[in-house]
Amino acid sequence: MRISNLAVTIAALSGVAIASPALAENDMTIYGKANLSLNQVDLETSGEDQWNLTSNASRIGIKGSVAINDDLKAIYKMEYEVAIDDGDADGDEFKQRNIYVGLQGSWGTIIGGNHDTPTKLIGKPVDRFNDMQLGDIKNLLEGENRESNIVIYSSPKFAENFTASAAFIPGEDSDNSDNITNDGLADATSIALSYNSDRLYAAIANDSEVDGWDLTRLAADFTINDVAKAGIIFQDGEESDGDIEQTGFIVSGEYGIKKIVLKAQYGMSTYDFGSFDTDLTQITFGADYKLNKQVKVYSYYSMIETDVETDTTYDDTVLSAGIEVKF
Repeated sequence: MRISNLAVTIAALSGVAIASPALAENDMTIYGKANLSLNQVDLETSGEDQWNLTSNASRIGIKGSVAINDDLKAIYKMEYEVAIDDGDADGDEFKQRNIYVGLQGSWGTIIGGNHDTPTKLIGKPVDRFNDMQLGDIKNLLEGENRESNIVIYSSPKFAENFTASAAFIPGEDSDNSDNITNDGLADATSIALSYNSDRLYAAIANDSEVDGWDLTRLAADFTINDVAKAGIIFQDGEESDGDIEQTGFIVSGEYGIKKIVLKAQYGMSTYDFGSFDTDLTQITFGADYKLNKQVKVYSYYSMIETDVETDTTYDDTVLSAGIEVKF
């Protein structure tokens, strides 16, 4: 009886799909990533020295499109971070990541919602330890922002290899003449221009008033051969309404040996507070072992040295081993 019911159900669903042209024009994908690592963490800045199990931005999402006509479609994405270690994603079971709705056509794409800024996005090809504790470049550089209430336009390719994007983050919930947003900031913009070919990715981006910072970022990633890549990020910025300045850079590389990918990353950042400077140095290296296209195991070591001009130095380190499954 169960087999018969199942067959009837499948046949009924198939009939609906054939009878409804609208369904055939819909495209929806459920996707995600589970990334879990066991870390030995020693943080001199906070006094923490312990083992922990960490969910490194594990996520689940739905994305898709709905055809409107031959030249236009509506697009959407709803992606949430899931803490598979302890179920606590900043106090919630699910934490918003990139979530948007928009339109796409031959003229480009426009979306609105909660999303990474163009400045953050141009650094991802160079950040080889993205989402990893102490290894992510967000521990070293300003500009790694995911903004709510953001509108982004992305161009189609032009001049063969170029694309451009521009984001506007309006000042909301403001009740004063300074046009302060819900994050305590003014209206903000983030723009980027990228070049992408078989051997070279290069981009420049600028933030104005994003999370209280004005900055310019340059990024490039070189494909040296079939197994080796090298990348660099340089940026310079200052607080929009303050006296703090920051300059920093990242260099990274990877080398593949069959199923193993060796990776390394080095960066420096200086915060100028006017009366004194603070220097940060990040060193990270590790290896991925690909079990198949969707599953890998990995290990890495990362250190961030904080050197305050008062001759005080702190070393934060993590030694990690983990597994990542994409679906």
